[in-house]
Amino acid sequence: MIGRIINIDSISITESNSITLIDRNEKIWKFDFEDEFNHFTPSHLKEHMISGDLIKIIFLPSQDSRTIVDITDYP
Repeated sequence: MIGRIINIDSISITESNSITLIDRNEKIWKFDFEDEFNHFTPSHLKEHMISGDLIKIIFLPSQDSRTIVDITDYP
């Protein structure tokens, strides 16, 4: 999934609960964090949100949520 961040839910300066993205078709997606991903701290995610830079997320879907497996800058 590739998109722009439109919201970040973080519990501290180093940990995020979830992020919300909008894709190229303007569909909104919410993803949950179970692990931290190196430099993808809340402040780094906020930089992407402000700049509008795209990110790529690989996730595991479940009935209640989508859990992030990997997150990278795009392209």
